[in-house]
Parts: sequence; structure tokens; C-alpha cells
Amino acid sequence: MNFFWLYDLPSWLFAILCISFFIIFAVAGLFILRPFISRRVIPQAHNDIVSYFMAGMNAIYGITLGLIAVAAWENFADLDDTVSREAAALSALYQDARIIPNPVGDSLRGALREYTRYTIEEAWPQQRKGILPIGGTARLTVFQNILLRFDPISKNQEIMIAEIYRQFNHLIEIRRIRLQGTDTGLPASVWFVIFFGAMLNIVITWFFVTDKFRVHLLMTALFAGLLGSLFFLVAAMDNPFRGQFGVGPEAFEIVYDNMKR
Repeated sequence: MNFFWLYDLPSWLFAILCISFFIIFAVAGLFILRPFISRRVIPQAHNDIVSYFMAGMNAIYGITLGLIAVAAWENFADLDDTVSREAAALSALYQDARIIPNPVGDSLRGALREYTRYTIEEAWPQQRKGILPIGGTARLTVFQNILLRFDPISKNQEIMIAEIYRQFNHLIEIRRIRLQGTDTGLPASVWFVIFFGAMLNIVITWFFVTDKFRVHLLMTALFAGLLGSLFFLVAAMDNPFRGQFGVGPEAFEIVYDNMKR
């Protein structure tokens, strides 16, 4: 069972669900365990021991979660940069194709416009669902076949064709990197550590004994809410193409608008 359907929700609702789950778990556990703990311990000595264990667990979990969050952000940023570089390479290739005389030049530019349209309107929705889009390969092959049929008649045209081939190969390379990021994400074992560690940190708060239950309840809920928000943060960045704040096709849309002018 996967939880990718969560990315189809608005981000604010996804965040509320994560935070609410952790708070409900924390509050429910506190209500169940507090009567048992308060009747069997000496508060001051007991709280000192619990504080010692909680400090150690928080330190270990905080460092681990911080490293995981940084890794998730770096992966997100790398995919965003890859998309921008692919759009830039596509724009440069389109400008180079303007130099080729018509009708070949028009055909080359038309093939690139079709590839850009496909990427925005068809490929991107598939990526958001974790589906590897394959239609772009056929559209780039059309561009390549048109280029192969063009015979340069001067030294300048030979230089232009060589530059177009170089830019085309660069585009193919960046595109493959983008496609590899379609189903990227943290392994299940890492998610288990994140979730299990958060649960343990919440559980340890149940062992405190306080005179005022409402204060204990409030502090536990706030701590659980913090863990829930961090859990949402990592989840939102874990799949760069999914979710409301995932990497979008804006860079391609800008290029496409310039192509139609």
C-alpha cells in the first residue's frame, strides 16, 4: 500500500492531516498512560530520569531527521535545477534552428514546439502521478531525422549543424536526468526510521508526571505538532514532481511562449 494519494490533496490539507495524526496519537496515549504512571512514581526523581532519556533521544532523532531533511531538499533542488537547464537547452536549440534555411528550419522548429507542448500538457501530469513519460522520445526522434536529411552546402552551415548536434545531445542528456527523477524518493527503511523515531519521542513525553494535567497535555500536543510539521516538510520534498509545491513546468512554459512569437 502506498500513500501517494496524499500528494493529490492541497498542501494545507496534507499538512493538517500530518499534524493532526501526531497530535491525536500523543493526546490519546497521554490520557491512557497518565493514571498508571502518576500512581506508581515519585514525581521529582522520576521526571529527572525521563528528562535525561528524552534529551538523548531528541538529540539523536534531531540530528538524523535534519540530515534526512537536507538530503530531501538537495534532491528537490537538483531536480528543479535540472528542469531549468533542460528548458534553457531547449531554448538554445530552438534559436540555433532559426539559422537553418527553410523549409528544413521550419520543420525543425515545429518539432521542438511539439516536444515542448507535449512536455507541458502530457508529460508533466504523468510525472506528477509517478508515471515515466515516454512520448518525448518519439518527438525528439522526429527532430533528429529532419536534421539528418539536411545536407550543408557551405562551411558555415557545417559549423551550424555541428553546434545543433552538440546542443541536441546536451538536451537528451539533461532530459534523461529529469526522467530518472520521476519516481525518486526516500527508501521505505528511511521512512520507517522517521516515523518510528517520532513515535518514540512522543511516547517518552507520556512518562512525565505533572501537577496540572492541562499543562502536560498542552506541552505534549505542541511537541507532537512540531514533529508532525517536520514529517510533512520531509514528505512534501521527498517526491519533487508530486504535490502542490512540486517542481512544475513553468520553465518550459516560458520557452513555449517565446517559441510561439
